[in-house]
Amino acid sequence: MPTTPIPIPDLLLHWLHRTQLAGLDIVAVATHQLPVIGNQDFINISALASTQFTQRPTNLTQTLTSLLSVPEDDLENISNTTPVDTGEQHHTKATQTRLATLWQSQLAKINVQQPIKVQRIEDLVLISCLIISQEAQSAYIGCLIAPPFHQHMLDLLQLSLGWLFYGFVIAQHPEGERAKRLLNITSDILDQPDAKSAAQAWVNQAKQWANEMGHEDVGISLFQVIANRPKWWVSANIAWAVKGSAVMQQANELAAMAILEGKSQTNKDWWVYPMHHQGQTTAVLLLDNRSNHKNPIQDDELLLMLQASADLFEPILRQWRKSEQSLVHHGYHSSTSLMGKLLGRGYLDYKLIVLLLTIVLLAITLIPVDDIVTAPLYIEGDKRYTVTAPQQSYIIEVLARPGDNVKQGQIIAKLEDKDLKMEASDIQSQLEQTEGQFRQAMADMDAANSGLAVNQKQQAQSKLDLINRKIARTIIKSPIDGVVVSGDWQQKIGTPIEEGAELFQVADVASYRVILHVPDKDMDRLQIGETGKMKLTSLPDQTFDFTVRRLTAVAEVKDGENGFSVEASLNATPTQINPGMQGVGKVKVGKTNLITLWTRNLIDWVRLKLWSVF
Repeated sequence: MPTTPIPIPDLLLHWLHRTQLAGLDIVAVATHQLPVIGNQDFINISALASTQFTQRPTNLTQTLTSLLSVPEDDLENISNTTPVDTGEQHHTKATQTRLATLWQSQLAKINVQQPIKVQRIEDLVLISCLIISQEAQSAYIGCLIAPPFHQHMLDLLQLSLGWLFYGFVIAQHPEGERAKRLLNITSDILDQPDAKSAAQAWVNQAKQWANEMGHEDVGISLFQVIANRPKWWVSANIAWAVKGSAVMQQANELAAMAILEGKSQTNKDWWVYPMHHQGQTTAVLLLDNRSNHKNPIQDDELLLMLQASADLFEPILRQWRKSEQSLVHHGYHSSTSLMGKLLGRGYLDYKLIVLLLTIVLLAITLIPVDDIVTAPLYIEGDKRYTVTAPQQSYIIEVLARPGDNVKQGQIIAKLEDKDLKMEASDIQSQLEQTEGQFRQAMADMDAANSGLAVNQKQQAQSKLDLINRKIARTIIKSPIDGVVVSGDWQQKIGTPIEEGAELFQVADVASYRVILHVPDKDMDRLQIGETGKMKLTSLPDQTFDFTVRRLTAVAEVKDGENGFSVEASLNATPTQINPGMQGVGKVKVGKTNLITLWTRNLIDWVRLKLWSVF
């Protein structure tokens, strides 16, 4: 039967609680050779007797139960399971479960070069980390993280593990001096204005600490790693930090060797410790002991202090350096990282996204589409007649309004004729009186009076004819078969009008023309004879064909946009169309691709602005 699980210390519970507050939702944890704890198989965090952890959702609880449970058929084999060596205690657990099997597999693969191993289990992520790597002992911790999981959580986890490690150090040293000192150094580093100042403050504090341990003659240097090559950064108590000096060359060689091998290098004169992030060396810490051959570097307390502080401050300095890099460097680094994901193994989602983007780019570049000029339009009759007032008068009756279909000769309005009729009656009386005078002169055989009467009769008849013609013109008739397109006098009956004033406009319905207002940026792309299609606002479900017939050379502004009028004729004359209708027309002017179609206006605008400036 398996042994009773080792109780989890409050320090680990506190660490788990802090990670949850930071957004890292650890749902199960296991340890291997961890100080104070030793070996601990995966335990469900929500099952702990602590009020710090909230209840998990039902689906997550079921998944954890499935991963952590042992089938009843396997209970008889538990006693035969190979025990895991914990250093202080041996206990047997059922490694037949999927989670325990993956944990054991990852323990065998983790080393200094690859201190973190990440693997997905259903919707969860299993992360195994190397916390301590010393000659005598290595310590590991396994974390099962609930979704959602993001890449930056690895940095957060690595930084929190440094805190956890120093918490165990404090537990082993009740006086807490080392932890207190590390906290003071951390505070001093975070107060610095930039990465180099922070690095210099760190090595100065480390040197002061070494002095207090009795190593006054040692020097400490920090090399930053750029493109897998060491570059001296800052030093404390170093007199040889001169570029090109023999000692500097030797120090660079030692740092390069540590980067290549991925582990610390120790001899009587030097101690070199590479600082890692995800298997990559980001900096190298170098301890120079050449000035004190009588006291070689054998103080485990000094080396442990330097290693602990290096592991703690590596994420801080790395992120600080990254934030100070130029935009070009960030772009290069991001591009390199993306290319590595695209050309390397894994990252199938990145490869699929880039493949889809490539297909879309090729499609919008290579597939030809119609190049179209779009413009607003309106319909008007091909011929239009204007009906004017024949004389000064008043409107007394309106029989047609804009939009009405009228026939040639149809009465569309009437003008006031009362005065004209009264004047015609007076002239008619004069004409009858003159007729009587003429008959009397003829009876009296008076030639002179008869001639005078004839002349007066002719004058009266002429006046009467003129008045009758004026009376006839008070009846306003349509000159053609068509549609009244202007002249709404229904609300203006009794309004005085001057002779020659426009009353109506009648458009011929036998043929129409289309007037497009084309923006000036598109006029050079249009040619006479090109065909197009249009939709009208009142008939959006129908499309009508037209042909460009005339390009005007005079610009005009409509709706705030400068453009030219383009005349086109309808290829057919539908009965639904009336003059005055508005819509949108599209003229096909050739072939192009989508990327040119979408960017043409922007490119033309940029060209114009650049030309106007330079």
